[in-house]
Amino acid sequence: MISICRNNIQSSPIPELISISYEDKFILKIEVEKGISKPYKVKSLNRYYIRVGSVSIESTQEELIRLLQEGGQYHFEVSSRARSGIMDLAPLKLN
Repeated sequence: MISICRNNIQSSPIPELISISYEDKFILKIEVEKGISKPYKVKSLNRYYIRVGSVSIESTQEELIRLLQEGGQYHFEVSSRARSGIMDLAPLKLN
């Protein structure tokens, strides 16, 4: 499981594997804590997914931007605005 996570997911989460004995059988419990290195990408598909209830769905562009902001990887204040230029700046605020 650890290899699967490391080889298939970017930024790789580290699952905790817990062996539980139940009625003479072993059950493997896998726990993955909520990560801080958002977003997480499926490497082979080059796609980002989010969890909604009990299913995973591909994130929209807006959700991906929010995840990048939460993970500290995207800062809207340093991105350019389409069709804007130097004339759009307020001279008084620049002083």
